[in-house]
Amino acid sequence: MYLKNITFNNFKNLSGTSNLSDGINILVSPNGTGKTNFLEGMYYLTFGNSFRNGLEVNNASWDSRGDYFTLKGEIDDKDEGVQVEMRYENSNGPGKKRFLVNEVGRKRDTFRGYISPVIFAPQTVDLVSGSPDGRRKAVNDVLSILDPDYSRLLNEYRSVVRNRNKILSNLQNNIGMESELTYWNEALIKLGGDIVFGRLKFFRGNAKIILERAKDLFNGEIKGLKINYATKFLEDKKITRKKIISNFEQKIRNNIRKEILAGVTLYGPHREDYDFLLEKMSLKESGSRGQQRLASFIFVLSLLDELDKKDRSVVLLLDDVMSELDKSHRKNIEKLLSSISTQMVITSAEEANFTKGFLNKSTRIKNFLED
Repeated sequence: MYLKNITFNNFKNLSGTSNLSDGINILVSPNGTGKTNFLEGMYYLTFGNSFRNGLEVNNASWDSRGDYFTLKGEIDDKDEGVQVEMRYENSNGPGKKRFLVNEVGRKRDTFRGYISPVIFAPQTVDLVSGSPDGRRKAVNDVLSILDPDYSRLLNEYRSVVRNRNKILSNLQNNIGMESELTYWNEALIKLGGDIVFGRLKFFRGNAKIILERAKDLFNGEIKGLKINYATKFLEDKKITRKKIISNFEQKIRNNIRKEILAGVTLYGPHREDYDFLLEKMSLKESGSRGQQRLASFIFVLSLLDELDKKDRSVVLLLDDVMSELDKSHRKNIEKLLSSISTQMVITSAEEANFTKGFLNKSTRIKNFLED
């Protein structure tokens, strides 16, 4: 299963249709012409959200005053073609997104089920060096792609936190009764515990893959790479949902006065963070920009292995992946990408970033960006 084409209508500076192969697709265009916008459109069409932060109204071109944009594509599903479409409208009140499959409306979670996007872009380095909010968003997006149930849990958890915060704020101002928190505490602990459990399982299961990818790609330059998930609800290496929920419950019970004084929910997966470690040193604090970039790229590639285990169709989106790399590293990446049996789209400002052999086995995307 792969995305045969994509049509942009009023999406940033893009318009028209581009056809895609089921293998390696390359888009070469000068900086500032919309290459990242192209990948963002593909990510939107397959995931329903952007990998960038910002208001969705800003994705519509200035010509429409931000009123709307649409993205359409055809998915090759063996002998059948599936038409997918995402529409954004902002003309009447708050902006709304609609998702359609073969012209029938779908919820976002079912719309996502066809192709899973995996992205490496300049913003991906935020996985390593960005703010805690940025890293949480990146991990939540990844886990939502890997497991649709995680996305549901996350949405329910966010709703619980919002409602609980309202009560805590009221209690801070001596309005209402503490007993109003009982239901929301139970929901927070159950949903939050499941989210923490899912994150820990992912990070610990992903550890071996990350080490193997680092060795294959970078000849031992990136040694001892691991991810440390800093949770307050598990103090030993044995992961059990029951233990996490029990510790979460105790944390809430022991700190309820503190939360009332603050007027917000202070504990839970919405407050937790993780760190990339290289030989036990924080890459965020001590790593070079090059090491941070390589670590985030290795992490992205490890997701392909996770999705392959689930027999999921994937489109790998690589934005300017060859920049800042020397000839030896580019050759290693070309060799790796050539061995992967999945659809991919790679952008670059210069054709010289690729070898002739790699270009010969790739499909050039029709470049309408400069028309």
